[in-house]
Amino acid sequence: MGKITKIKNSVKNYNYSSLSPIKRNKTGKVEVCGNPPGVCLNMTLIIFALWGIFVGLFFAFLHAFYSKAENLRHLDE
Repeated sequence: MGKITKIKNSVKNYNYSSLSPIKRNKTGKVEVCGNPPGVCLNMTLIIFALWGIFVGLFFAFLHAFYSKAENLRHLDE
């Protein structure tokens, strides 16, 4: 029973706020993953922009492929 009690106490006393990426530094300023919130926001926006570009290119190539295939079908008739 000693080991089970030890595990229960360690789970009960665990500091879950240590898992959060949002923390305050020694001067009291908020940091997200060790950077100011503006840097994190900029990186998030860059990631979404790049994702949008790649998805847009995929759909553009897909559209071009199918329109070319449709044009080739008309030539066979």
